[in-house]
Amino acid sequence: MKVRRDFYIKITKIGYLFIALCLAVGVSALNTGNNLLYLVFSMMMSFLVLSGLLSNNTLKKIKLRPHFPQRIFAKQPVPVRLDLTNEKKFFPSYSLALASQIETPSTHNRPFLIKLAPQDNTSTVDHVEFPLRGEHKLPSYWIESSYPFGLIRKTKEIPSSQSAIIFPQLLEVWRPFQSDRRHFGDFLSGSSGGSTNPFGIRDFVSSDPARLIHWKSSAKTEKLKVKEFEKEKKRKVLLDVRLQVAKMSESLWREKALSAATSLLLFLFEDGFETNLRLNGELIPTQGRSYLDAYLTALALAKPPLEPVRSHYAREEDRIMIVTDESETRSPTPATLTWGRKELAEL
Repeated sequence: MKVRRDFYIKITKIGYLFIALCLAVGVSALNTGNNLLYLVFSMMMSFLVLSGLLSNNTLKKIKLRPHFPQRIFAKQPVPVRLDLTNEKKFFPSYSLALASQIETPSTHNRPFLIKLAPQDNTSTVDHVEFPLRGEHKLPSYWIESSYPFGLIRKTKEIPSSQSAIIFPQLLEVWRPFQSDRRHFGDFLSGSSGGSTNPFGIRDFVSSDPARLIHWKSSAKTEKLKVKEFEKEKKRKVLLDVRLQVAKMSESLWREKALSAATSLLLFLFEDGFETNLRLNGELIPTQGRSYLDAYLTALALAKPPLEPVRSHYAREEDRIMIVTDESETRSPTPATLTWGRKELAEL
């Protein structure tokens, strides 16, 4: 019959020292027959028994539920909310340390709780860092306790069965991109709906805010008139990500190109640009989801193509930006911005 292990036990340095002292006192008691030494030896052994019982009770019926953020980027510490519940009716839990399966940065301190009362719950925040992009299993967590004397450390594992898509690492792309923003500027759409550029005056309707009323025109016509503004429209941007074929692909430049493309995609999204993504010659469909999540997922799971891919551009009015891990790339139009290895090396 297979025995299930609920806890993992490890003796601490203090525990080894204490056990050595117990042996020394026990041997001395046998050699001398001193009743006081027998009494001290018995008391020291009781400390070991109490350590096992109390630490076992501390970790018993403790529930841990980690909550990871929706978007996780590689090599970036992400906050994880940890919800702990003590389901015991009468006994509190003491000295609880939480640790994830993934090693955290050296500057980060692990979450620690001094006390969790019975039938109580609390939340704390941990930070984890995923080293690589792609689909990965979310890390398991351990609850550790060396209560009450620090002689032994018991660990309870909280396994994880969920997985998540880890997006490529973010880079600071806004500095080199600032000088090329003239290619991606705003322009007027020729239709109403904005809030800054005057477009005209029309009749007031019940849904119009009072601050838009044009009082001078209203006084002349004896009818309420409101101001209209011309809508500003962002130019459409096509982000074309080209990876070298698998037999020529280099991991360093491939990851750098995907990280730069991810960073540019977020930069354009936050600035309100209409963005399409072409990856290895194929337009990425959104499939009913937010286009940003669909594009980030495609970049996270991107692989080098088996054969060279040639991209075709159907719209001349779209601004095209090429990001590639190749050393030399030809731009299809004069307005195209191209980031190859030279530009990637500066990031």
